Amino acid sequence: MIFTIYVETNEATRKLRMEERGDSEEKIEERIKNDKEVFADVDYQHWDCTIRNSRHSDLSVIAMKLNDVIKIFESKEE
Repeated sequence: MIFTIYVETNEATRKLRMEERGDSEEKIEERIKNDKEVFADVDYQHWDCTIRNSRHSDLSVIAMKLNDVIKIFESKEE
């Protein structure tokens, strides 16, 4: 069984985080362009779980949410 998780993060947040970790402007632009292409049809895809990740999100909280979702999924497989 496959369980899909989509972590939704807006472009401004992705760009800010890339800048904060020191990515070059060229690398950031390339990544944003690629994301737009790869996730163009995201609204039409089925996701078992969507987690919203904003600039104000605590990444450790998101990691815990992902862990909880995975545990629930694993318990359903048993």
